[in-house]
Amino acid sequence: MVGAYPVCASCSSKNVVRDAWAKWSRLSSEWVLKSMFDEFACDTKAIIRTIEDVAKNTSAGIYVVDRKQMFKNNIDEARQFAEQYPELKAWLPSRPKLWESEPRNIIYFEALALAKQALGNSND
Repeated sequence: MVGAYPVCASCSSKNVVRDAWAKWSRLSSEWVLKSMFDEFACDTKAIIRTIEDVAKNTSAGIYVVDRKQMFKNNIDEARQFAEQYPELKAWLPSRPKLWESEPRNIIYFEALALAKQALGNSND
């Protein structure tokens, strides 16, 4: 853990998860935290590992793509994609304040950018 909150040691992401045990409380009708395990992990890496595992265990093609940054930042890129694909507007994140974490749903727009690069149609 670095500072006042846990971050990933390798990528500094604030999106970390931790395994824990919870117990159902009949009194409050909700899950109550019973104990937490020492280790925590980067949630972003867990998502990527899961996608990679699924891809390896299916007939899906696996591509290595170097991410080319075409915009000043990922929010501007997401806005461009939302204009190009109006069905994505519902997931368009607002720009976070300087002290806030990156919006979680930006990952959908990042995935779209990578897919377009992999397919060779970054302008389409």
